[in-house]
Amino acid sequence: MHPALPADKSDLDSIGRLARLSDAELMEVLPELLTWTQDMNWPVAWPIGQFLSTKGSLIVPDLRKVLQGRDDVWKYWVLVRIVPLMDDACFAMLLPDIQLLAETPSDEEVDNAARELLSLRLGI
Repeated sequence: MHPALPADKSDLDSIGRLARLSDAELMEVLPELLTWTQDMNWPVAWPIGQFLSTKGSLIVPDLRKVLQGRDDVWKYWVLVRIVPLMDDACFAMLLPDIQLLAETPSDEEVDNAARELLSLRLGI
Protein backbone atom coordinates (compact mmCIF):
# COMPACT_ATOMS: atom_id res chain seq x y z
CA MET A 1 0.00 0.00 0.00
CA HIS A 2 1.28 3.45 -0.92
CA PRO A 3 1.94 5.64 2.16
CA ALA A 4 -0.20 8.49 0.78
CA LEU A 5 -3.32 6.34 0.57
CA PRO A 6 -5.76 6.31 3.47
CA ALA A 7 -5.02 3.71 6.11
CA ASP A 8 -8.72 3.46 6.97
CA LYS A 9 -12.04 5.17 6.28
CA SER A 10 -11.35 7.86 8.88
CA ASP A 11 -7.79 8.75 7.78
CA LEU A 12 -8.37 12.41 6.93
CA ASP A 13 -4.63 13.11 7.23
CA SER A 14 -4.23 11.22 3.95
CA ILE A 15 -5.67 14.21 2.06
CA GLY A 16 -2.57 16.26 2.88
CA ARG A 17 -0.33 13.40 1.83
CA LEU A 18 -2.22 13.00 -1.44
CA ALA A 19 -1.95 16.71 -2.19
CA ARG A 20 1.84 16.42 -2.15
CA LEU A 21 1.91 13.72 -4.85
CA SER A 22 3.09 14.61 -8.33
CA ASP A 23 0.75 13.80 -11.19
CA ALA A 24 2.92 10.79 -12.06
CA GLU A 25 2.73 9.50 -8.48
CA LEU A 26 -1.01 10.12 -8.40
CA MET A 27 -1.48 8.11 -11.59
CA GLU A 28 0.21 5.13 -9.90
CA VAL A 29 -2.30 5.10 -7.03
CA LEU A 30 -5.36 6.50 -8.78
CA PRO A 31 -7.33 3.27 -9.30
CA GLU A 32 -6.88 2.30 -5.66
CA LEU A 33 -7.53 5.84 -4.45
CA LEU A 34 -10.76 6.03 -6.41
CA THR A 35 -12.07 2.95 -4.56
CA TRP A 36 -12.24 5.13 -1.45
CA THR A 37 -15.15 6.96 -3.10
CA GLN A 38 -17.33 3.84 -3.31
CA ASP A 39 -19.16 4.84 -0.15
CA MET A 40 -19.48 8.57 0.44
CA ASN A 41 -20.60 7.85 4.00
CA TRP A 42 -16.98 7.15 4.90
CA PRO A 43 -15.36 10.26 6.43
CA VAL A 44 -12.45 10.16 3.98
CA ALA A 45 -14.57 9.67 0.84
CA TRP A 46 -15.90 13.19 0.37
CA PRO A 47 -12.49 14.95 0.72
CA ILE A 48 -10.96 12.42 -1.68
CA GLY A 49 -13.77 13.06 -4.17
CA GLN A 50 -13.19 16.80 -3.91
CA PHE A 51 -9.44 16.32 -4.37
CA LEU A 52 -9.93 14.06 -7.39
CA SER A 53 -12.39 16.45 -9.02
CA THR A 54 -9.56 18.99 -9.31
CA LYS A 55 -7.28 16.62 -11.19
CA GLY A 56 -8.95 17.19 -14.55
CA SER A 57 -8.32 14.88 -17.42
CA LEU A 58 -5.96 12.73 -15.33
CA ILE A 59 -8.91 11.02 -13.67
CA VAL A 60 -11.32 10.85 -16.61
CA PRO A 61 -10.23 7.40 -17.84
CA ASP A 62 -10.66 5.91 -14.37
CA LEU A 63 -14.03 7.63 -13.88
CA ARG A 64 -15.16 6.25 -17.23
CA LYS A 65 -14.30 2.75 -16.01
CA VAL A 66 -16.50 3.31 -12.96
CA LEU A 67 -19.36 4.72 -15.03
CA GLN A 68 -19.12 1.79 -17.45
CA GLY A 69 -18.79 -0.78 -14.67
CA ARG A 70 -21.32 -2.82 -12.72
CA ASP A 71 -21.27 -1.07 -9.34
CA ASP A 72 -24.35 1.17 -9.48
CA VAL A 73 -23.81 2.60 -6.01
CA TRP A 74 -20.32 3.70 -6.97
CA LYS A 75 -21.63 5.20 -10.23
CA TYR A 76 -24.21 7.12 -8.24
CA TRP A 77 -21.59 8.61 -5.91
CA VAL A 78 -19.35 9.57 -8.83
CA LEU A 79 -22.29 11.29 -10.54
CA VAL A 80 -23.43 13.24 -7.49
CA ARG A 81 -20.18 13.97 -5.65
CA ILE A 82 -17.29 14.09 -8.13
CA VAL A 83 -18.45 14.92 -11.65
CA PRO A 84 -20.49 18.01 -10.62
CA LEU A 85 -17.28 19.58 -9.33
CA MET A 86 -15.29 18.95 -12.50
CA ASP A 87 -14.59 21.57 -15.13
CA ASP A 88 -16.54 21.73 -18.40
CA ALA A 89 -13.82 20.06 -20.48
CA CYS A 90 -13.74 16.99 -18.24
CA PHE A 91 -17.52 16.90 -18.06
CA ALA A 92 -17.60 16.87 -21.87
CA MET A 93 -15.27 13.85 -21.92
CA LEU A 94 -17.66 12.00 -19.61
CA LEU A 95 -20.83 13.16 -21.36
CA PRO A 96 -21.41 10.06 -23.56
CA ASP A 97 -21.25 7.82 -20.47
CA ILE A 98 -23.54 10.11 -18.49
CA GLN A 99 -26.08 10.26 -21.32
CA LEU A 100 -26.12 6.48 -21.59
CA LEU A 101 -26.66 6.13 -17.84
CA ALA A 102 -29.50 8.66 -18.01
CA GLU A 103 -31.24 6.44 -20.56
CA THR A 104 -30.67 3.15 -18.69
CA PRO A 105 -33.05 2.34 -15.81
CA SER A 106 -31.31 1.58 -12.52
CA ASP A 107 -32.42 0.28 -9.13
CA GLU A 108 -29.87 2.56 -7.46
CA GLU A 109 -31.14 5.84 -8.94
CA VAL A 110 -28.14 6.13 -11.29
CA ASP A 111 -30.41 7.11 -14.18
CA ASN A 112 -32.04 9.84 -12.11
CA ALA A 113 -28.67 11.13 -10.91
CA ALA A 114 -27.40 11.21 -14.50
CA ARG A 115 -30.49 13.09 -15.71
CA GLU A 116 -30.20 15.59 -12.86
CA LEU A 117 -26.53 16.14 -13.66
CA LEU A 118 -27.35 16.70 -17.34
CA SER A 119 -30.03 19.19 -16.33
CA LEU A 120 -27.65 20.98 -14.00
CA ARG A 121 -24.75 21.19 -16.45
CA LEU A 122 -26.55 21.44 -19.79
CA GLY A 123 -29.99 22.71 -18.87
CA ILE A 124 -31.71 19.71 -20.49
